[in-house]
Amino acid sequence: MFEKLRAFIEQSLPITDEQFEFIKTLFVPKEVKNGEFLLRGGEVAKYVIFVASGCLRTYTIDPTGTLSRTRTCWIWISTRA
Repeated sequence: MFEKLRAFIEQSLPITDEQFEFIKTLFVPKEVKNGEFLLRGGEVAKYVIFVASGCLRTYTIDPTGTLSRTRTCWIWISTRA
């Protein structure tokens, strides 16, 4: 996972090994199973998510209860609005 994270960061700016070692301390690898929710309606986001493999979908529910898919397969997902 960390190799993909570094490659993603370095698409925008070069970083030293020392800087990357610090960045790694800010991430906790987690495997998310198919169908598992990272955040549910009404919950407050506390994390930024880097998707190293696979994809995630985001949904919204309007006031009538209609479910809509808003995004699919983001590489970098921020759960902060």
